[in-house]
Amino acid sequence: LKVPLWFLFGTSFFTVLLLLSGIPLFLLWIIFRTPEILNMMDSSLFSEQFMGHFVGAGLMEELFKSIPVWLGIFLGSRFANLNLPGFVNGKLNPTVAILIGAASAVAFIIIETLGEYVPNIIEDYGVIFGLMLLIPRFITGIAGHVGWSGIFAYYIALGFYYKRANIVYPLIGWILAAFLHGLWNSTAEFSILLNSTVAICTFIIFIMYLFKSKNSFPIN
Repeated sequence: LKVPLWFLFGTSFFTVLLLLSGIPLFLLWIIFRTPEILNMMDSSLFSEQFMGHFVGAGLMEELFKSIPVWLGIFLGSRFANLNLPGFVNGKLNPTVAILIGAASAVAFIIIETLGEYVPNIIEDYGVIFGLMLLIPRFITGIAGHVGWSGIFAYYIALGFYYKRANIVYPLIGWILAAFLHGLWNSTAEFSILLNSTVAICTFIIFIMYLFKSKNSFPIN
């Protein structure tokens, strides 16, 4: 691994700080989780629930997790001065961007699990069962949050890698990641088979982009 581990751990820690501060999520919540969107997320109709999760979970959470990637884009020249791999001529390598997005997603999974899911399980079944929840959450997180963040990060970096910036690429990545995220959330209550299919497709798409990026944009 050419990217130093301290850089990836630093990315995760930065995302943890953002989550604990609550400020970025609060601002995004105002925009993406209006009362109408929240009602759609709780709807019993699949179409409404999907649209609610597409906006309230997909667009919002993927944008939040991508903050370290955007910092890598705008502070690329400074990272290049530190001789970090993947920051050549002030440009963020798409492969490194995927790793940054994945590191941010890991932090998101940890805080979300410890702050939201584990307390509920502990209350009903005890501490041991609550902590055991971390295992399946990490497994599903690889096909979920890590995959969505990696896909979006790839497109963000692609949009600013060449001489001319093209904001269309980040928009495509954002919509694709949010679509898969929303579909994952909304199918959970309707069909285990469909939910598993979304997970498998997300993982395959993520691996495809990762290998494509490694071949097209090797880390120097």
